[in-house]
Amino acid sequence: QERCREEILSLLGTSSCSVADMVHLPYVQTTISEVQRLSSLAQITLPHRTTEVTTAEGFIFPPSSWFLVNIASIMMDPEKFPEPELFKPERFLGTNGNYEKNERLIPLVLARGSAWGIAGEERGVPVHSQSLAEDEVLATCKPSRS
Repeated sequence: QERCREEILSLLGTSSCSVADMVHLPYVQTTISEVQRLSSLAQITLPHRTTEVTTAEGFIFPPSSWFLVNIASIMMDPEKFPEPELFKPERFLGTNGNYEKNERLIPLVLARGSAWGIAGEERGVPVHSQSLAEDEVLATCKPSRS
């Protein structure tokens, strides 16, 4: 959290954050992506139905076949996200220090390009991100072991 705060303050000071600013806040972007990966608003997608014969992974599905995507499984896949149970924003940083989007990240449970997903990612998150730099402090909690 401190690294995000420093990045926001060094770029914006007390100015408002906008979508355009996000490309200059790579660590903030990586932190947002990691929070979205771990929080998974829903464990599976809404049902999707095929409209024609569909082939996936060598299987052939007739028209009107129903599909659900297990998002939790994708977000916690150790082959795509090493040590998936750990909070590691750096997994979204490229070698040049810039934010690198991971195609496996499905933060808002909607199809790519949906209006709701864009609004949530581009408008809501920067505003909240700035509030982290201003006066909020997040506590680190260790899971209890029963």
